[in-house]
Amino acid sequence: MKTFALLPLSFALGLFVSPEVRSQDEPPIEEDLTRLFHQIREDLRTIDRLLLESGQEGEAAERAANAVEGMRRLLEETRTKQRAVVEGIDEVLRKAPT
Repeated sequence: MKTFALLPLSFALGLFVSPEVRSQDEPPIEEDLTRLFHQIREDLRTIDRLLLESGQEGEAAERAANAVEGMRRLLEETRTKQRAVVEGIDEVLRKAPT
């Protein structure tokens, strides 16, 4: 959001605050509102970044779950092949002349 877009709003909001209500130490309402709008914009950017990071963590968790599933399938296939090898060796030993 551009600063020039914030200024008309800050001037409009400043109309509702009487100068007598503010102390002499406070910055002019326009400056204060502009500062607040900038702080809000930065806070919203931080929220966006945090949400993006959490979404990426979700993707990382999904990738990890997929990797775990892949490893599970790999182990199952390894067990199946291991059984086939043992059965093959047993068959070779049965058929081999003694």
